[in-house]
Amino acid sequence: MRIFVAACFMVLSFSMVADAAKIVLVAGSGKNLPPALATEVQLKGPFGVDWNSLGDLYIIEIAGHRVMKVDSKNNLTLVGGTGAKGSSGDNANAQEATFNGMHSVIIGKDDSIYVGDTWNNRVRKIDPKTNIITAFAGTGDKAFAGDNGPSTKAVFTGVFCIAFDAAKKNLIITDLENRRIRSVNLETNIVTTLAGNGKGGVPKNNSK
Repeated sequence: MRIFVAACFMVLSFSMVADAAKIVLVAGSGKNLPPALATEVQLKGPFGVDWNSLGDLYIIEIAGHRVMKVDSKNNLTLVGGTGAKGSSGDNANAQEATFNGMHSVIIGKDDSIYVGDTWNNRVRKIDPKTNIITAFAGTGDKAFAGDNGPSTKAVFTGVFCIAFDAAKKNLIITDLENRRIRSVNLETNIVTTLAGNGKGGVPKNNSK
């Protein structure tokens, strides 16, 4: 079994086989800019990782505001982000886009790259073939709105974590400051709330 951990300035792989534990550096700790060998690149706060169908590893940086890919030969290339903090670049090459404190990255069935652009209050999507980035969920405003409507018209406050359900038919979003778990149907792009009423506290058993 191998466990990948995004540390402050590097990505590590923990390999546990036959009672032997080994830690391997996958990416980071270097001083170079991409493209370069993954272990020779400087990373700034790697925070989330996921893999596509080819086994390529995607890394997002919470502090460096970049999306990167490590291929099977351990070459690291830039997928998205200029390195500057911001909220721009939709409908163009993702390398020219700006992000703000990404916390999550997940890869879809078709290898599309979804990133939780946390403090821009949005989920954004990168096409793996064209590298064009588009808005997937959220207007960028900070509030709560948009349930039962199109995801691009919905409003979130802190898109902290994103994930797919088991069938990869819905994208699940942790709407941090709204204290809700919300879902986007990937066929209809309609957003709904799965859990939470916006109030803080510990829920009682069997509560809705």
